Amino acid sequence: MIEFPVLDLERPLALLRQCPPYQPTPIKEATSRNGNRILIKDETSRFNLGAFKALGGIYAIAAFLLQQWQEETGTSLEPRRLFDRDVKDWSNRFTFICASAGNHGVAVAKGAQLFNARCRVHLSESVPLEFQEKLTHLSAIVMRSGATYEDSMVAAKLDSE
Repeated sequence: MIEFPVLDLERPLALLRQCPPYQPTPIKEATSRNGNRILIKDETSRFNLGAFKALGGIYAIAAFLLQQWQEETGTSLEPRRLFDRDVKDWSNRFTFICASAGNHGVAVAKGAQLFNARCRVHLSESVPLEFQEKLTHLSAIVMRSGATYEDSMVAAKLDSE
């Protein structure tokens, strides 16, 4: 029998609530054609990104930084301290690299920007220029890496080694 770990759902929420742009997103209500009630979680305003995957990349970067701080200093860091100048200066030496064809790259770029880290996002040639511009607006360095998403994944992996 496979045992699954108990997930600590409060940890990500507690950490993300420390981010200055964090706001709960609204639940909207609609009715289906046959009269059933539908609840829709509107994530388009999350961190002012217009994207629905904003939390994962931001949380991953924050969790990495907290763990790295612990490993380097032997002390734990309160999540709210991620926004203090001395910690942001320390965070600037890290570069987060990913491949993206959509919202994941935006979330990683926003996380890096929030914590003053650096970010490189590999995009395939098929990704629209508007998306590249959104990433550069978030201070990410954009690399055009191949014709397909798979090509950009290979390039991101090589870039991270």
